[in-house]
Amino acid sequence: MTLPIPESTSSTASALIQMQAPKPRPDSPVGRSAAQFEAHAPTPEQIRSRRVADRLTQTRAAALIFSSKRTWQDWEAGIARMHPGLWELFVLKTSDSANPSD
Repeated sequence: MTLPIPESTSSTASALIQMQAPKPRPDSPVGRSAAQFEAHAPTPEQIRSRRVADRLTQTRAAALIFSSKRTWQDWEAGIARMHPGLWELFVLKTSDSANPSD
């Protein structure tokens, strides 16, 4: 059984297709470019050297920022890029001030 499609549906569909999403503000994180992301993302060498300097295993380092060991391995291997926010969280959690030696 085929239902008839009202004529108004086709004009509604074309109106929806022509609609555009609002442009993000330049200061919004949504409006940031891939180049800005890459400029702040750590390199695989930075990730590994920071982890090793803090004497952490990949499993423990990943757990600190609520990630998986496999994702951490991908970041260190350069397969995936770590988000700058996660890098900042890792640095904050592993800094000397965050881990007092009392």
